[in-house]
Amino acid sequence: MTLAIVDQAERAELAAGTGLTPQAVSKILARLIDDGLVEEVGRRQGARGKPATLYRLRSEKAHAIGIHAGRTDIKGVRVDLGGNVLDTIATPMPAQFTPAQLIDGIASTVEKLVSPQSDSTNPEIVGVGVALPGPVDRTTGVVQGFRWWRDPAATPLLDALTHRLGRHTVMDLSINAALELTAWQRGDQMTDTLYALLDRGVGGALWIGGRLHRGAHMSAGEFGHLVIEAGGPECECGRRGCVEAVQQRALAEGDIARAAAAVATGIANALHIVDVPGVVWSGSDLEAHPEAYAAALAAELQRTLAGGAAYTIHRAVPAEVPHEDCPADLVATGAAVMVLESVYGIPARPGESLDQSLTPEPAEITSR
Repeated sequence: MTLAIVDQAERAELAAGTGLTPQAVSKILARLIDDGLVEEVGRRQGARGKPATLYRLRSEKAHAIGIHAGRTDIKGVRVDLGGNVLDTIATPMPAQFTPAQLIDGIASTVEKLVSPQSDSTNPEIVGVGVALPGPVDRTTGVVQGFRWWRDPAATPLLDALTHRLGRHTVMDLSINAALELTAWQRGDQMTDTLYALLDRGVGGALWIGGRLHRGAHMSAGEFGHLVIEAGGPECECGRRGCVEAVQQRALAEGDIARAAAAVATGIANALHIVDVPGVVWSGSDLEAHPEAYAAALAAELQRTLAGGAAYTIHRAVPAEVPHEDCPADLVATGAAVMVLESVYGIPARPGESLDQSLTPEPAEITSR
């Protein structure tokens, strides 16, 4: 979706940005033009030889819905083909809710977001992306039971939502949706990265080789549940002394320095193992105390990692988002982007054919 990042581009630029051959790009462009999703907007003048044709994404022609199912509410966004947020909504949820209440809440939120638009473009809604904390079984689409659900029994949530919504539906962890959005926004500037989401908890994920790296058990990069304090506070995962548990206890006690140090230790430990060159982080906890977290991480990397100063640390916050219009909800917008990637994404797996890449993929389900 390189055209979603730049205003317009020529075929050679699209080939360079995607890693595809010019012939493959031409084939994709022809199909997208036939579908009304891309249009020619003139030729680039001033260069030697034949002026190159410029192409523009018709962002208004297709929309996607993104849902972030959290502990206290369901946030929803509607985005266009360029990933620009067009509408947002939040549906409050009770302190503890059942799977049926969650499905009802998601369905209600989606229904409001897909209501007829005031303009005359009549865009197609290509699907719904749902992001949630997990744990989720990727192979079955079964949620094993949120800890704040009234009923902890396993629930085939993806099947239930697909049936209820009657739309192409994808599902993933909240942290993965946030990382997908960050990668979408950064485009070819996104290098191998450890991503940290500090949002009423601590989540981690990995971006390697131009795509989200899930690992054998779908938890690669999940440093929030590394034990850093033996016998420390109890974590929701059942262990004691996890990064998340230590951070959340410290925040509750007003000890910001200790909370930041816990996260910094977790990130440094993860970097010891995965050794990627970049770190991107975001979330409400970070935004509340950015200086404290930045200082703690810099000190921890310098103390524990050889050449720690060589790591590139980015805060994925509104001031650094490439688009002027920042997403109203990071995770919900990432869930919508997952839909666009599943429908219009290009091949990135060895051996995947061009025709396969242009066919909507089945839902992506991961576990924590």
